[in-house]
Amino acid sequence: MSHHDHEPFPQDYPQQHAYDRVLLKTGPLWASLIGLVTLIVFSMGLMRAFQLALTPDRPLVQPKDINPDFQLPAGIAPLNPEQVSQRESYLARQKQLLSEYGWVSEKQKVARIPIDLAMSLVAKKYEKKE
Repeated sequence: MSHHDHEPFPQDYPQQHAYDRVLLKTGPLWASLIGLVTLIVFSMGLMRAFQLALTPDRPLVQPKDINPDFQLPAGIAPLNPEQVSQRESYLARQKQLLSEYGWVSEKQKVARIPIDLAMSLVAKKYEKKE
C-alpha cells in the first residue's frame, strides 16, 4: 500500500478544523494598566511624604532670596606665594622647548628643533610616499 491509499478527507473537514477568530479579552489588560498607574501614583505619594518628613522646618534658600550685595573675596591667596611666578616660568620653559633649537643628547648627536619645523618635515616626508 502506498501512502495515497488512505481514506479521503471527510467532506466537513474544513468546517471542523477552521480557525476561529479569537477575540482577546481586554479585561486583564485594563486591570494591568490600572494597577500600574495605581502603583506609580502610590510610589510618588510615598516619595513626597518622605521628602516632607525629612526636610528641615526652615524653607530652602531660593536663588531670588540670595543677598545681591554679597560678594566673594576678590582673590584668594594661594598656598604657595610664589605659585604664580613658578607657573609662568614653567610655561616659558615649555614654550622654549617647543620653539627653539637645542641638544637633547650631545653625545648621541640628537638635536631638538622647533615643533613647526618638525611637523613640516614629517609632512613632507610622508607626502612624497603617497
